[in-house]
Amino acid sequence: MHRPYSASEAHRLLVESSPVEDGVAIVRLRGEADLHTAPILREALNEAIEQLPETLVVDMMGVTFIDSMMLGVLLSATRRARPNGTELRIVVDDPHVRRIFELTLLDHVMQLYPSVEVALAGEKPSGK
Repeated sequence: MHRPYSASEAHRLLVESSPVEDGVAIVRLRGEADLHTAPILREALNEAIEQLPETLVVDMMGVTFIDSMMLGVLLSATRRARPNGTELRIVVDDPHVRRIFELTLLDHVMQLYPSVEVALAGEKPSGK
């Protein structure tokens, strides 16, 4: 588990990482994903990608807010993972958070899933 960088960030974003199991790593986010918490996610994703999983699931079901800095972190991780053969799958169930991906057209670049179960099953994301 990754700890926030300061006490003021402690309530904002919690990032938990699971080790690679059966070729899958999962990074779970809870809280506000923004400029101030971006380094926490960047570190967790870098560590997960270094483990060379076949699939990296980023579970954002507990995310209540996301900004452009976090979108950049996710996009960068997607680009870093591909040469290693790692497929990044992002789970977004909040319609407001999902709308940010759609407005920025990142839903065409990143694979979005409605649940962890669907992402783990490897089904193609809906709407693609």
